[in-house]
Amino acid sequence: MERLLEKEGSNVEIINMMLRGPVAESTAAGYKTVVNRFHGYCMERGYTFPDFTKNAVLEFVHDCVSEGAGYSFFTKLMPSLDLLEKVLDVTQTALTPIVRCAVEGVKRDLAKRRGVVKKATGYSWAIFADIIQKEILAFGDTPERIDAFAFRSLVRATIIYFTLCRFADYHDLTDSEVTDGGHYIKIVFLRSKNDQFGDNSISVIPERPQSAACPARLIRLYFQQFGLKFGGTGKYLNFRIHRVQGNHVALPKFSLCQSNATKWTRELLRKHGYEAEAFTEKSEKVQGVTDLLDANKALADVMVFGRWKRETTPLHYRALSIDFRLKIASSFPLV
Repeated sequence: MERLLEKEGSNVEIINMMLRGPVAESTAAGYKTVVNRFHGYCMERGYTFPDFTKNAVLEFVHDCVSEGAGYSFFTKLMPSLDLLEKVLDVTQTALTPIVRCAVEGVKRDLAKRRGVVKKATGYSWAIFADIIQKEILAFGDTPERIDAFAFRSLVRATIIYFTLCRFADYHDLTDSEVTDGGHYIKIVFLRSKNDQFGDNSISVIPERPQSAACPARLIRLYFQQFGLKFGGTGKYLNFRIHRVQGNHVALPKFSLCQSNATKWTRELLRKHGYEAEAFTEKSEKVQGVTDLLDANKALADVMVFGRWKRETTPLHYRALSIDFRLKIASSFPLV
């Protein structure tokens, strides 16, 4: 790589792409934090870098534990250093079996101390359907009276629930990737962590005419209300809102950040008397996966629909409720 960097006409962006290796950009960014910390440690202690040694890693692990580094840090340590060795084309690894055993031992011990892992809380679709009735459908004849902040939160929750997308996917979604198929809405996620090569990037949201809170109808109204166009010019669905002379105006060239998105949805939940603090932007994804599996949809089908690569991935999002546990426990045969 050094030779390639020195070569006249070499493209630095392409070289950086090659150095990132077989991981997503967001994953590489997380690894970079770990590698930078290890780099600083080696410089401080007089260890060579980037051609680091087994002893350097072992002492680094020991001192990180002493300084209170948590379980999540150590889950990234070995993948980070392993990727570093790969991009450096190291033939004799410093990540020997004793190093790997040491890190696994630390992870096992830290896992015991971290307590019960909390999953994101799912919010019943019935809650959002109720709020849609009060905030949107109640103004069927006067859509100009619909609160823009509420409408934005409700459409975001609807699309995340019915497509199982991540907030990061929705954050980047524009009207050019959304088309109206007549009896369904089609959404193409151009960039997604769980579908990095775009071979399963399409989601569809069918019309549900039997439901007052039909998601396709809600999305169409949202587009009409805020000047979005199906197959349009690239206006963000998760737009920011600006107050102009007492009116709320969409700023479709700017997308709302996750913290503010969560803030506005929590305020909407509180307004209608629902518990809000446990809500996160992952809540409706958790609820969607849970509802599909509770409806006895095959795990493989949910995997494909959610655009995942592994059949077990949806289980990370399933809410293991008391009702679910009771259903399973009731299957035990009685004498």
